[in-house]
Amino acid sequence: MPSLRSKASYALFVTVLVGGFAFAQGGSIVRATYGEGRRTVDGTQRIQSLARDVHLNFRLTNDALGVSDPSPGRPKELRIWVQQWNGRSRDYRFREKSQVVLQVGRGASYQGRLSYDDQRRFDSYYSRWLQYQATNNRGEVASMEGRRRDSYRRYQIPLPVNFDPVASPSVRPR
Repeated sequence: MPSLRSKASYALFVTVLVGGFAFAQGGSIVRATYGEGRRTVDGTQRIQSLARDVHLNFRLTNDALGVSDPSPGRPKELRIWVQQWNGRSRDYRFREKSQVVLQVGRGASYQGRLSYDDQRRFDSYYSRWLQYQATNNRGEVASMEGRRRDSYRRYQIPLPVNFDPVASPSVRPR
């Protein structure tokens, strides 16, 4: 099984509503576990796949997460770790059978972060990256991804964030 760190994370703006409290956080989901005590299962891929949709609203159950009960007869929780744009981490906890509401807005916290000149340059990298992806030019794809990583380090954007949340809307494919 691949490690958690090798899995791609999704750039998100997450709004979580549990028991009347709302938390808003921009960042990337880097890990999720479900269970009780030491009896937990990895829910990272499932939560990331659910977060691809614009809106999430589900009751936290074994079935919703697609897992067997990791701790039968015991109260469980879902724990989600989010890496924020500034590099800090935050985790969210949800009790079993509670309602989890997630609203995802891709890249909302990254727009306008780059300077005007750097944004133009980044958009050029992104456009070329799309072309190289379409022609399966792996060397040039890797080159553009290296330039993206350099820009991300400079502007403190987490490396798992895809091109789309940072690119200008005018250069994104429809």
